[in-house]
Amino acid sequence: WQMIKHGREWHLDDAECLEQFKQKDAEFQQKVFEWAESRLVKMKTKNTCVTSYGLKHICEKTIGQYVSNDDMKAAMILCGFTSYDKNKLNQFYNVTKRSVKAAHAEAREIRRNRLHQK
Repeated sequence: WQMIKHGREWHLDDAECLEQFKQKDAEFQQKVFEWAESRLVKMKTKNTCVTSYGLKHICEKTIGQYVSNDDMKAAMILCGFTSYDKNKLNQFYNVTKRSVKAAHAEAREIRRNRLHQK
């Protein structure tokens, strides 16, 4: 694995994130990819309000499975989003605030429904 060191953070580069993601179960890959593709909308500039780490938590709540930060980075790359600050552990993307807000609201509702079903 090629790791990039920036300050005290170690993380995989984009190619390694993609390779690691492709090793995962096909159903999992599809869930994460479809979550990002169907909910997140591209814009021309960087959104500094949410990172790959924030997106992974929203995705987890929606699909009901653990998603790593690197899994989210890979899905965003595969969906054609532009990643910014590639030398950082948590990356920003050209994703609209409105689509992130809607995805977060959906995740909260799904989580709330799961808790009430128990």
